[in-house]
Amino acid sequence: MRTETEMFPVVEDWMASRLTQKEYSLQHGLPQHILPYWAGRYRKAQTPDNESPSRFVQIATAAPSAADMEIQWPNGTVLRLQGPVSAAWLKELLGPCSP
Repeated sequence: MRTETEMFPVVEDWMASRLTQKEYSLQHGLPQHILPYWAGRYRKAQTPDNESPSRFVQIATAAPSAADMEIQWPNGTVLRLQGPVSAAWLKELLGPCSP
């Protein structure tokens, strides 16, 4: 039986790797259902009792301007940005979404 003591460091290693859960599991010989389960347990453990766990990350932005941007993924997910953003900031924002 796997424990938090064993699996939380694995989840942290996966998060630092920038690999998808599937890629990480394949590279480390984990069954593909293990990492999503423990990632959820890890997120829940890291969330204060008075907050609900969320997969959203709050991002600080500069004051908006007239220019808007929209990015749409093939699965239908849409990201709308108000105002211009630098390429470096956009790369940092979308980095975890890259395969």
